[in-house]
Amino acid sequence: MRLLLIFIASLLISKGYSQKHTFASKSELGVIGGVMYYVGDLNPYHHFRDFEMGIGFIYKYNITAHFAFRATGLFGKVTGDDSKSRGSDYRLNRNLHFRSKMYEFGAGFEINFFKYRLQDFKHPISPYLIFQVAYFHMKPEARRGGNWTELQPLGTEGQGSSQGGKRYSLHQLAFPVGIGLKFNIAKGVSLGFEYTFRFTFTDYLDDVSTTYVDPDILTSENGPDAGFFSDRSLSKSGPGGSNVGAQRGDPATKDWYGFLGATFTVRLGKKPICFHSF
Repeated sequence: MRLLLIFIASLLISKGYSQKHTFASKSELGVIGGVMYYVGDLNPYHHFRDFEMGIGFIYKYNITAHFAFRATGLFGKVTGDDSKSRGSDYRLNRNLHFRSKMYEFGAGFEINFFKYRLQDFKHPISPYLIFQVAYFHMKPEARRGGNWTELQPLGTEGQGSSQGGKRYSLHQLAFPVGIGLKFNIAKGVSLGFEYTFRFTFTDYLDDVSTTYVDPDILTSENGPDAGFFSDRSLSKSGPGGSNVGAQRGDPATKDWYGFLGATFTVRLGKKPICFHSF
């Protein structure tokens, strides 16, 4: 009986070690870096304008030779500035700008067009599609003199005052979708290039969405910075030199942001693995 128990325990330990070793062997860990940019009310048409650096980490678990789970963390910044508009007198006169630090954590899948194996050079290259769900934290700010001021607490479109509803959330969801190309540069080492864009559910990545409110009321209820940042226009188009009620942004479309960059990953574990294709 003692020998039987020892034998069973040995099998369980061996099986557990094998599963753990296989899990590691199918896993990749690495870094991601590139540029981020924004499209929204302050930049409605131009891709890769005012791009900023973005860096982070990436983890992959290769389920099959065609299919992998991926998790990413991305940290960077997006910006927009009406003064850089070309051919739009409206945006030049509106004269708004912003920057927002971005903290994103996402998870989803990669679908390889070809069979791909990081462990060797039998299947060393493949284009792939990316589908993820991501949480991100934004922090829109604008500059007054040499100082940057956070905009969301001010309620520049009347939020938190008698002229508007509640303040928008800085915590949002996005759907990163994209395409990439990866290839082995050494056994167990991969380099990739990818482009992803993010559909979001917010129109306030840039703090701009609806209409102008009365800056005097906003100043009295939310403070002088709120009144100052709510209307930076060079000239007022409304009656009596007022923009109250005029369009400040376009609430019909949401803001989104993109990322173009490279990934560098290393395979964890050394045990050879065999994938089943689908």
